[in-house]
Amino acid sequence: MTQKDDWVNEVMKSFDDAKRASPKPFLLTRIQARMKQSAEADNIWTQTASFLSRPGIAFTAVLMVVLLNAVIIFGNAKKSRYTESGSQETKDEFAVNVISIYEVENQ
Repeated sequence: MTQKDDWVNEVMKSFDDAKRASPKPFLLTRIQARMKQSAEADNIWTQTASFLSRPGIAFTAVLMVVLLNAVIIFGNAKKSRYTESGSQETKDEFAVNVISIYEVENQ
């Protein structure tokens, strides 16, 4: 016999005294009670979060946000082309006078 066969036999003999595992008494009852307790603890926020965390709902929500942003960006781009040739009044409306603390003259 080789060393490998001796090791296999030694491992197989270690199972001779092994006994079948048995659960603690009333294990199934405790598991069912815990599941019922967690189901009763659900409120509207956990139900909403579990609904929104579904992959289909989450993907659809992200897609809607991206599409809404694209519509807003491209909608503003079209408006800005038309207002570029507008009057000076619209350009002056957004002019900002910045007063710096480094100016020498007191206001």
